[in-house]
Amino acid sequence: MMIAPGAVGTSQLASNAVTSAQIAAGAVGSGQIAVGAVGNNQINASQVQLRVTGTCQAGEYMRGVNFNGSVICQPLSETLPTLNDTGINDCANGGTFASCPLANFPDQDGDYGRDARSRVGLVARFGGGEFGFDYNKISNSGNVVSASAALGTGATDWGCTRDNVSGLIWEVKLNNIASLRHMDHTYTWYDTNTTINGGNAGTVGTASTCNSTLSQCNTSAFVAAVNAQGLCGASNWRLPTREELQGILHYGRINPAIDPGYFPNTSASNNSATEWSGRNFAADASYAWVIDFYRGVVANQVKSRDSGVRLVRGVP
Repeated sequence: MMIAPGAVGTSQLASNAVTSAQIAAGAVGSGQIAVGAVGNNQINASQVQLRVTGTCQAGEYMRGVNFNGSVICQPLSETLPTLNDTGINDCANGGTFASCPLANFPDQDGDYGRDARSRVGLVARFGGGEFGFDYNKISNSGNVVSASAALGTGATDWGCTRDNVSGLIWEVKLNNIASLRHMDHTYTWYDTNTTINGGNAGTVGTASTCNSTLSQCNTSAFVAAVNAQGLCGASNWRLPTREELQGILHYGRINPAIDPGYFPNTSASNNSATEWSGRNFAADASYAWVIDFYRGVVANQVKSRDSGVRLVRGVP
């Protein structure tokens, strides 16, 4: 038996008289509900999924979805590199932290971007990672391995991490002082390329700060040695730019200020927790850019200082 549209008014139904279990899926179409028949105060927002209302044009892809259902489009020619979000997933509430959003303290970092969209399930992910970050483990032979794969030196062991947002692949440090890639080894900044070094190549260093795994512990020597080993099946490893290194900073945590599930053995030591970028500091050629992965700080320091290195490969 059918009930004609409008035959039963809302005033004739007792609250909770009809449950969702008593209504067959698809029994009531949107065309049968008059505009304005249901007010906002009658809808539990937590039980309603976001409806995507926008589309992208030919030659574009949908990079994300805004809270109002509109879409964020980007040309296919600009698919890489893409920036990570900050990793800040909470909002501040008068000196304390609470879950976003906060009505009295709107428009905070945690309200926007990949982190916010990930929180409500609106970010497509290929791997794992905290909040909006998206990482895959890569084996020493260069293949994607499961999230449960253990870090090691075997061909099928985890050795590198791929950032699925930027497309870059990163070196993962080992906790073995005899290894070339030990977490606490440090290096001076050194590069003879005059298009990069600003007229100051830096300092060649000594063997002592990297446990004699190199005769001269400097950034160029470390890059050459890792490429000679063919880490994760590749020989095009390099120092990251400042922006690339900052892209894996996790501003929502410290010690380490990076996702520990995909970047273990990030040193808490004052020197090795600060990692060199491959970029000269323009204002003073005796300095280069660094990222402090203990506190999450971008800075610059003199090239003769010993600091950590984390190599990268992929599109600059």
